[in-house]
Amino acid sequence: MTEFSNTIKYTITANVPGSLCNLRCEYCYVSNCYDEENEHHIKKSEYSYSLETMLKAFSPQRLGGIAAIALVGSGETLWDKIIVDFAHGLLAQGHFVTIVTNMTLNNRIDELLDFPSEHLSRLMLKGSLHWNELKRLNKVDDYFNNMTKAIKKGCSAHPSLAIGDCYVEHLDEIIDTSIRKLGVPPHCTPVLVYNEKKDMTRNGWVQTSPKCDRAFIDKIDGMFKSKVFDLCAKWVDIDPKKVFCYAGKWSFCVNIGNGNLYKCHSCPSEANFFENIDKMPNLEAIGTNCQLATCSLQYDFIAQGLIPKEDEKQTTFANLMISNHECLFNDKFKKMFDFKYYRIYNKYTWLQEKKVSRIVKRQYDLLKGEMPAPSMIKKIYNHFSVSLKRIVKTILKKK
Repeated sequence: MTEFSNTIKYTITANVPGSLCNLRCEYCYVSNCYDEENEHHIKKSEYSYSLETMLKAFSPQRLGGIAAIALVGSGETLWDKIIVDFAHGLLAQGHFVTIVTNMTLNNRIDELLDFPSEHLSRLMLKGSLHWNELKRLNKVDDYFNNMTKAIKKGCSAHPSLAIGDCYVEHLDEIIDTSIRKLGVPPHCTPVLVYNEKKDMTRNGWVQTSPKCDRAFIDKIDGMFKSKVFDLCAKWVDIDPKKVFCYAGKWSFCVNIGNGNLYKCHSCPSEANFFENIDKMPNLEAIGTNCQLATCSLQYDFIAQGLIPKEDEKQTTFANLMISNHECLFNDKFKKMFDFKYYRIYNKYTWLQEKKVSRIVKRQYDLLKGEMPAPSMIKKIYNHFSVSLKRIVKTILKKK
């Protein structure tokens, strides 16, 4: 493990299958799909591969180094016991693991923290702070007690609040509670609203609710002392299709339920990460082919430098998270996430960027079955090209 422990090779999102959750947040797209007559929208987790195979696929030997691996579920990430075992396996391999969780499943948190402290020092818990649900279910103390317990065990952990309309009148109470329990206010992000079809892909429009004008951003910054909100608000207005992104080369996503590998969220699957685990799949940057309407909430990707031309001397991910919240993060996190990928790896030239974006676009069009029919000129060219090859082959045979 020690030979891989100096730098992070990849940032990997491990998407946890299923959407079971013990909360019903009004701004959650999973909850919004749920009602008593349509329970099929809430899916149980299914895993096509054994835990042993999954862990072998993520081995540092295969990856060429340790990775920053985020476990994220559509529902509550820790709902399945296998996720605790999977996280333990990744930590034992030397990876840095982030788990996005609502911090309310007490037994799961206890199981997760029942692990050697040298490994837990590479674990970060991002506690989604669903205030109204915590209040409704009388889970506020559970949430903060579990986070305090994780920090005392040597983990990094932080509360993360999505500030939607339903929370505006409760902000003072939320901040006061967090300061009383943890010593600092939560980090926070805006709530994004997509078009009426809930289209999160590149064809959908997006806005924040409430609207993130400069006055509101400054107000939130003054209250929460979190630079995350400011960064996310800025990126709502940046078209991800007009910037070159290295997602797919320096980062990628894996659905750990079936092994499907993606360059980033909402992309077509290009390979199965759990097959042929003796070698890595070929990875290439997504370029200007982002499949999302916005990268606003991918502040970890942005801060790690996946989009160099828009970085504008943006602080590192470690400094972004630690700012005014230092007591929540341990020294290993501060050291390992104080980097930019573009300072570690070579960037493409302008011509290489154009070529990569063009190749990936064609690949995605093929994967989605959207390749346009060839023009008549192209058909004629292809016809004569094939005919010419046949003639040359016939001549060579005669010789």
